[in-house]
Amino acid sequence: MRRLLTAKCGLTLALSQVLPVLAVLEVSDGGAKAGDVCGMGSRSTNNQMPKVDLCNCGTGTYCQSYASLDFLGAAVSWGEWPQADTFVNIQMADVMWPSRRYKMVKDNAPQSYRYGASEYTLISDGVAVGDLSSGVYTGISTYFAESEYPALLPARDFIVTTPQTFFSISEVERIAICHLPTEEEQMNASAMAALMAEQNQTSSNSSNATVEEPPEELSTCGKEQLVAPGRVKMGIYGYTFGGHWKSDIAGLRFLVLRLRLCFNGVRNWFVNGYDQGAGIVDGEDAQVRIVDFEQDNGRTLALWMKSYYMVGNHLNCSLRDTMWDMPKWECMHVMHFGKASVTATSAGKDQCSDEGIMLNVAFDAAELSVKDKWFYFELEVNTTTARAAAANFARRSHLSAFAMWISLLVMLLFHPH
Repeated sequence: MRRLLTAKCGLTLALSQVLPVLAVLEVSDGGAKAGDVCGMGSRSTNNQMPKVDLCNCGTGTYCQSYASLDFLGAAVSWGEWPQADTFVNIQMADVMWPSRRYKMVKDNAPQSYRYGASEYTLISDGVAVGDLSSGVYTGISTYFAESEYPALLPARDFIVTTPQTFFSISEVERIAICHLPTEEEQMNASAMAALMAEQNQTSSNSSNATVEEPPEELSTCGKEQLVAPGRVKMGIYGYTFGGHWKSDIAGLRFLVLRLRLCFNGVRNWFVNGYDQGAGIVDGEDAQVRIVDFEQDNGRTLALWMKSYYMVGNHLNCSLRDTMWDMPKWECMHVMHFGKASVTATSAGKDQCSDEGIMLNVAFDAAELSVKDKWFYFELEVNTTTARAAAANFARRSHLSAFAMWISLLVMLLFHPH
């Protein structure tokens, strides 16, 4: 077994600690509010993992029941599907605790021609697991739109630190999630498309040629940039580091980020629309798309998960200037996507004081097999549940069918044969 996976102490203890419960989630104590969604970060960095509390607070600023999402650490898996019984936790050495970073800041989004000036609050929290010679840093940045206008943000910012400075310097890592091509790039793309079209007509082998594009589901521009009231964006970012990382992860199938989601005082919770995740939690080959819950007051909140993640090379990131009095690294937008496998496993009373699940976000280990590779995965938090989305889809489908029937009736009435 690899040295990284058998190091003593650290993550095993973190996995066995019950998540602390607040009596009431109150954003006036240092949280944020975006429309009906309220959130609170964990300011305590004294040997505690990154955490954010979320609820549907309506027009108020507090909730008696809510959900807590915290990062427990990373694991690796050799299985064809990231099942919990194939996980081996990456241990966390004590020297990693100084890597814990937390920052809550209010800022203004760039004003666009379509949207007015807007303000947002960012809660960013991260930590490194492993040891100085091999590991992965993971951060969670949650964006709350504080004003009536959506915030148009073509990049996501994360508060990080690196082993190169022995975790002594806080930095900002900026990931460009959207790139609008310049006129020259558009011309080059058109020329390339024309060339490929010509090759498709003259070569039987050219049918295998593809242009890598972002999946339709993960459109990284347009509305996906928007952080709007009632739609909170949560990005999970990380990078690999250490001279031994390549040998430690060689031959493994997945790198898995383990997130604990605890429900505190809620009426009920669902996974993919199924009551308490029946058939999904601890299921085989079950991909998690959405987790939602109903609070004690009947309000609902949902976490929607993407199925793809971005991956890039940190060596292509550039130190630009400063941001929030910290050095800022900018990582260019990449058109390289991997498919994320998200599974759910049960969380017992030793994990959540009430109820909860473990969310396992798995990336292809081959994509992250060397140090200095970064990844970005996104969730959206809003008040639309899977059942409401399904009902809305059914309603639209019914109306579309009704409209087609009316059109056919009109055609038969006014255009008789």
